Amino acid sequence: MWAQSLDAALDAIRHGLPYVLVGALNDVYLDDQDLCGVSAAIPDIPLALLATAHVQRCRSLYRDSGTSSTCGLYKSGDTALADVDGIESVVEIRRIFLVLLQHRNNQVVEVDTYKKIAMQRNLGAAIVETNQSSVFIQAASIKRKVMLMPDDCNVEGRQTFIVIDHLRKFPIENPDHVIVPYYPTPNDMVLVQGSDREPWHGRVAEFDLGREVLSIVFYVKHRTERNTWVKESRRIDRVHVNSVVGVAKGNWVGETHLAWKEIT
Repeated sequence: MWAQSLDAALDAIRHGLPYVLVGALNDVYLDDQDLCGVSAAIPDIPLALLATAHVQRCRSLYRDSGTSSTCGLYKSGDTALADVDGIESVVEIRRIFLVLLQHRNNQVVEVDTYKKIAMQRNLGAAIVETNQSSVFIQAASIKRKVMLMPDDCNVEGRQTFIVIDHLRKFPIENPDHVIVPYYPTPNDMVLVQGSDREPWHGRVAEFDLGREVLSIVFYVKHRTERNTWVKESRRIDRVHVNSVVGVAKGNWVGETHLAWKEIT
């Protein structure tokens, strides 16, 4: 399927098509090497018959497999994950073709492949380098976009890249296992693990990011009002960020931060 504009492509996607070529189509001639590559991508069409096909080049491809991580516009120069010979590989899109043969439309993409050479332990990301080889794959083989960040720690002096798989979907079995980074800001009410069984409540007065130390004013339960915490004293204690075990749910009573009303 081909669409002249992105709006027309989106309309076609809404009617159930998984991918649509977008933009002007230009007739091209494939040399013998390109024909062999296209034949490998469409193995059910004999090479001799493929040589008679009408081939056109398109500037972009809109891909949608029903999830937000895969839908989007792909064009020359984009990097993505794709199935290449049954292996998930990092590729860079070079050319996009429409191969017309016997009333059948075949969307074929020429890509440059990257070779995985290591894993970045801290990030859990793959490190790749250019493979200096191109292959032809079907448009359906493209999975999702990735970003490549130059790796400062090049392997043996070669130019390598860290793969940023920002659209990957991680299955979450238990929401309690999800860890969300938190940077304290002034007047946050945080929970601090102290010597008592229950965490202490403390207002953040200051946060030293470099030293990972918070200046805290602690609060205690009000004697009569339920779910209310009041300032214990004017003293400011210094607490390491690792002692913070959570953020309290509630709101300040007034603008002087003398009392905190907890939401239960």
